[in-house]
Amino acid sequence: MRLWWAVTALILISFHRGHAAADPSTVLILVNDLVPPESGTNGIGASIYVGQYYAARRGIPAANILHLNVPLGCCANDPHDWDSWNIPWSNFETYIRAPLRNFLESGGLKYGIKYIVPTYGVAVRVTTPNHPAGLQPDFLSIDSFLAALYSGTDAQFQRNPYAVSVPSYSKPHFADWQNPQGWPMYLVSRLDGPSAAIAAGLVDKAILAESTLSRSDGIGYFDYQNSSNYPVTDGTMYNAYQLALQHGMRAVLNDQSVTGAMIHDAPQALWAWGWYSGPFDWDGYQFVNGAVGAQLTSYTANVIRYQGQGTWVARWLQAGVTATWGTTGEPYTSGYANGDNLLDHFWNGYNFGESSYLAAPVLNWMMVFVGDPLYAPRIFETPPSPPDATPVLTFAARRDGLTYSGTLTLSAAVSPNTVAVQFQADGYDAGPELHAPPYTASFDTTPADNGPILLTAKVRDSSGATLISDPVPIILFNEASSNAPVISGVSVVSVAARSAVLTWSTDINSDSQVEYGLDSRYGSSSPVDGTFAMSHQVTLADLTPATLYHFRVKSRNQAGQAGVSGDFTFTTAPEYTISVTPASGTTETQAFQFTFAGVSAVASLNMAINSTLSGANACYLIYEGWSGNVALVNDAGTELFEARPGDPGTLANGQCSISVPSVSVSSSGDMITVRATVEFSPAFAGPKTVWGNWYSYGVGIVGPWIVLGSWSVPGA
Repeated sequence: MRLWWAVTALILISFHRGHAAADPSTVLILVNDLVPPESGTNGIGASIYVGQYYAARRGIPAANILHLNVPLGCCANDPHDWDSWNIPWSNFETYIRAPLRNFLESGGLKYGIKYIVPTYGVAVRVTTPNHPAGLQPDFLSIDSFLAALYSGTDAQFQRNPYAVSVPSYSKPHFADWQNPQGWPMYLVSRLDGPSAAIAAGLVDKAILAESTLSRSDGIGYFDYQNSSNYPVTDGTMYNAYQLALQHGMRAVLNDQSVTGAMIHDAPQALWAWGWYSGPFDWDGYQFVNGAVGAQLTSYTANVIRYQGQGTWVARWLQAGVTATWGTTGEPYTSGYANGDNLLDHFWNGYNFGESSYLAAPVLNWMMVFVGDPLYAPRIFETPPSPPDATPVLTFAARRDGLTYSGTLTLSAAVSPNTVAVQFQADGYDAGPELHAPPYTASFDTTPADNGPILLTAKVRDSSGATLISDPVPIILFNEASSNAPVISGVSVVSVAARSAVLTWSTDINSDSQVEYGLDSRYGSSSPVDGTFAMSHQVTLADLTPATLYHFRVKSRNQAGQAGVSGDFTFTTAPEYTISVTPASGTTETQAFQFTFAGVSAVASLNMAINSTLSGANACYLIYEGWSGNVALVNDAGTELFEARPGDPGTLANGQCSISVPSVSVSSSGDMITVRATVEFSPAFAGPKTVWGNWYSYGVGIVGPWIVLGSWSVPGA
């Protein structure tokens, strides 16, 4: 039993400040009074319990707990319900933001508070009726909007004035930092997770690690694709590994181009940063106390109060991580807090809250940080180095509501000894290097450039040293020409482990091309098919198995005017094997073992024995991943007879019967084994084929039915 479960009264808990630089009086805690008690909260509302526990442990004044009344999902008042952690903008404004503003302003705390800590039961995601043109409506992070509470804008993808572009760059500790834009910013990190116990436990983990953590307590795991796709983002995994070694930590670099897979077994994990699993996730990370890490995958914090598809934040909180982060929707690589940046600042003495926002390039977006923001191990305590005199980047373009379009002009204010300036978009060079002032360049943007972008200016001085400006975010949206081809009927015809076939139509004859990648910045494109037609088909090859891809299709008419579709997605199938033991024989009753290797996000595993590939008049057994039940299909192939493996009873149809106590299902990593004893009916006599296939939540049917073996059923 954890120590803090044994506490009977919060007033008996001694608070701990450790060596964290932050003054506890600068921390504001948000609790939701409508959350009912749950196991381990001593009869206190679960959100209130977490907030009071945190205040007591850190010595935060009780007056710094803001009691909100945010309606929970109908009708059980359960913080796990979808509409408890997802709320519309009107509820966010009425029940969270307006009371917060009133509290800060009426108490004279607008500039005194530096940290805001939402707790378990406070909503996580918000939807807004206003979203940038060209982007699909998505769920946004409530915490990200609270950080920019006084920025004067609700526009999405706004600049974070505390962020830096490079891990080695420093800024003052947050208490000593002055926002150059004038408004008070807040560092927002929540104490949340699948239960109040896990949420409150994050405080204990942090406080213990502050005084006991050593560099040899665990291992850093860094999952690196080593791919030509997204080399800038991929490079952050390798960079984090190198930085860990420089800080004297043990570290493992998994080069997926060599191993062919992401890390599935990570004992003694202390640090973690990797990618890219798409909608899949798995157990395997065994965290030591004090661990900090994340996976760069879309939707990692899509759900944090129970396990969803690809929601690494929830999984790692259950696995014992001390602090982690993720996103509430599709952030684009330009909107993610990169792990090399966050971890290197943490290893250089910034607390978790400071490290998080030094690494988060934008506000009013999708980042969610989970953990005690004051967490700062003593072994890393060091004063920050003087801030670097980075160049200042400004831009000008036509503004249309929440987006920009047309000619984009970039300018850099630099030091006198500058000899070269290179403008960059998402870390990639944009235009030629400039060698003389004025350091200004203009770019004509097109529909192909649409989407969120981080702009930077990289300068080189006379000594050869380089500096990069703080990131400046922008969302581009250019309307397609009215004479361009009109695209319709975009469809994913088929998906395999390493390929996908895409089709679409245009209203006039035009060529064919597909842009694709791991997010909506794409990064790869198919060769242009110069055949002018109204029906289009492109096959993408050399894809990565079990990976979520974004794509859009493009068609140009003979005048070169391009039509561009919106963003679509598909998920490639995993590479997998299915086998049965024994694979052949002649018996009336047989114990079979079906092994599915390389599977994840399993919706169902299908095992059929019949003379033809048909679900009717077959001995057709199904394991349901979502329920854990097994089912036998009826004679007509239209209904299921279900049972829990190991329960008493028998499943039977006209072809076979299966003793439910004989059925077992076990899993190890990405392998699932189904065992069942089958008794065939004499009426089912004759030669049969054994088939198998499976369905995934991310893909649907993963591949064709595979012949696993043959069986001869004896007659009467």
